[in-house]
Amino acid sequence: ILVLGCSFAQGVGLRKEHTFGSILSKKTGIPHLNYAMQGTGPLAAFYIAEKFIKEIKPKYICYLRSMITRLDIYEPEENYLSFTHDPYASVNRARKIPYLTSRRHLSFDHHWLALENFRSKVNDCVELAITKIAEDNNAQIAILDCCAKYKKGTEYENSLLRKVHIKARDLMHEGPYKHEFWASKFLQELKLDR
Repeated sequence: ILVLGCSFAQGVGLRKEHTFGSILSKKTGIPHLNYAMQGTGPLAAFYIAEKFIKEIKPKYICYLRSMITRLDIYEPEENYLSFTHDPYASVNRARKIPYLTSRRHLSFDHHWLALENFRSKVNDCVELAITKIAEDNNAQIAILDCCAKYKKGTEYENSLLRKVHIKARDLMHEGPYKHEFWASKFLQELKLDR
């Protein structure tokens, strides 16, 4: 199982055994690799997927989509990703780049930068690209939104949701009950809960 996402997926502030990746491994008996990176946005997940899925050959991919306010930009001439949470800096930096990316799975049009819902479009495009990479490598993928408000689920999930106010040690990231909840949702999405 390959885990992609930001610090929420990485499990910042939690013990390793309390992260949803570890919970998935324990429940399924399938080992996991957590390639989530704190402070990153959707493009980082895409570049990690593009670089490592072919090498690792995971059977399952769990992508916990980061907050929509995040945007990371690939700077091809310097060959590195830069990360920022400042929307104006992100867009200004992106405008200076001749193309955001022209890779096989993912491409953006510059006119998107002028749209108010640019970040939403980036998230949608990244989801499609990672899904395509997964399909190309015979992996099943499940995508959840780290900030989605889940209203109803199984009785077990509802009991976890009543405890989600309990945060990780840093008091900012999600705590063990939310990770249990995400693990339950990923098991359902990947049809491993049987």
